[in-house]
Amino acid sequence: MADSPSPNDTAPPEGWFRDTPDSSSLPAPRVLVPVLLDPQDLVPAIEFYETMQDVRCDMRLPLPDIGLDVAVVGGFSLIAGTTEARKPASGLRAIVTVADADEAHERLVAAGVEILQPPFAAPVGRLMYARHADGTVAEYIEHRPRPGEAGRPA
Repeated sequence: MADSPSPNDTAPPEGWFRDTPDSSSLPAPRVLVPVLLDPQDLVPAIEFYETMQDVRCDMRLPLPDIGLDVAVVGGFSLIAGTTEARKPASGLRAIVTVADADEAHERLVAAGVEILQPPFAAPVGRLMYARHADGTVAEYIEHRPRPGEAGRPA
């Protein structure tokens, strides 16, 4: 029996873009603050965070399978969806982009961090969840390109 494709083996949904779809050459982790929003508040929030930080949105990730639409602007990850769809993200205090999820996992385990969910395939590449010694819950993400993924739309 053939394995089903991982979520990042399929073409991205309409509206998906990442200025940098591969984090493997990231020199240091990129830490983002999660901001949970209702769907109608996403576009105004993107505009606000772009203006506030004088940067452009560098990632837009519609995730219709789980009812979320994510935008990354500077140091913030804007996570829009219904209250129910956002529920799994409600305890997150940080989103950490890493070059390699397995290496990050090994480093976290060696540091005594509680792994809530080890690395698994996700639409962006691979991710995992961990609780730090101080109680902070963080999502660790390794970005990898999807088939046919292009950069920012014109």
